[in-house]
Amino acid sequence: MLITASFKFLKKVVKRIIKKVGATPKILLGRLKIIKKLLTLLFFAFGANLGLVATPASNLGRQDADEAFFKLKVAPTQKEYDTAYANVRKFIWEHWTSNRDGTVFLESYTKEGQRVLSAFKIKVVPNDISIDVSIEREYFDRRTQKSVKSTTSYSGKEIERVKKPKNGLAIRETVSREASISPESYFLRIKNDKKEILTEF
Repeated sequence: MLITASFKFLKKVVKRIIKKVGATPKILLGRLKIIKKLLTLLFFAFGANLGLVATPASNLGRQDADEAFFKLKVAPTQKEYDTAYANVRKFIWEHWTSNRDGTVFLESYTKEGQRVLSAFKIKVVPNDISIDVSIEREYFDRRTQKSVKSTTSYSGKEIERVKKPKNGLAIRETVSREASISPESYFLRIKNDKKEILTEF
């Protein structure tokens, strides 16, 4: 709307110039199109900083009520790595304990630069709650010289928090459901219906 309004204003200006100067309409209209393009570029360049343009979710951590997407660049710093996983844990735990549907995605890369997309989907139905985990890996197959995708998936029926071990100790202390603790301080442990540990992160 901002660009359209500016363009209409410029049209009026051009018409006045034509009447006063007698310039060729074709030349002026050509210049007017160039000005419009410049206005469009300026709008998108500065509009994002003003909150006028929505930034794509793939470019930053976007978090809505029931969906979140986080992305780690290749070779992230330890702080970036810890923050991303803490955000994922926080989202999962809050939705799990409040019995809310929700999906959180985490895009990361291996040391070799291979893309990994992890998805954690919490599903709530009457008298039941579960979490479906899907991990999609994309890598280059040297034998076939093609990009290949492989997916690992499983379903969990129980989630618990365990304190991060200190000084390299393997002891895992379970955190109570009611305890208030930072997501940077615990791991999430996902179990199946047989109470077998599927993953811990």
